[in-house]
Amino acid sequence: MPSDMYLRGKHDAEADALDESFYQYYYDYRLAYDEVVRVRKRTRRRAVIGKIGRAILWLVPIILVLGGGIAGYDQWKHGGSLLIGLAGRTPTPSPSRTPRPTLPPSTTVPTTTPTEVPALKANGFAVITGTDDAALRIHKAPGKDTAAPGRIGPGKQVHILEGPQKADGLDWWKIESADTTGWAAGQYLAPVPKK
Repeated sequence: MPSDMYLRGKHDAEADALDESFYQYYYDYRLAYDEVVRVRKRTRRRAVIGKIGRAILWLVPIILVLGGGIAGYDQWKHGGSLLIGLAGRTPTPSPSRTPRPTLPPSTTVPTTTPTEVPALKANGFAVITGTDDAALRIHKAPGKDTAAPGRIGPGKQVHILEGPQKADGLDWWKIESADTTGWAAGQYLAPVPKK
């Protein structure tokens, strides 16, 4: 059986008439009053959420019908199928072959001659490169351990006499310049294209 203060607090909360002296000093009054206020807030929140939910339930079908009607009208206007418009797909055209253009019989097609890529070869020319501005040692025979009496400065053009010969894992070319003749490693020779 609830106390008199509990019943009074419940009655005051329902009438929205708070008695602050009772609320402050009587626990049963405060308990009943707060309980009624919490239930009222919860009920209001549920009512608002319910209204929003009902509005959404009404709007979704209307939007779907209007959206489908617009898509259907667009498909009908452009001559497509209504079912394709409602599915949200448009038919893809099948690919067709594009005919090759034909030239008139009197037209001649210009031919292009491939450009020759310069390469090291006997009776060709090369430039000394890749020596970090130092002179290149010219050996008497192919190989790193052979005597190297001559030197040629970087950027100098040389005439390739023969080669290549393999030695010490490198290709060696016999070259001559105005000053000396001997063998040089191919990695330090850059071919000069014919003019």
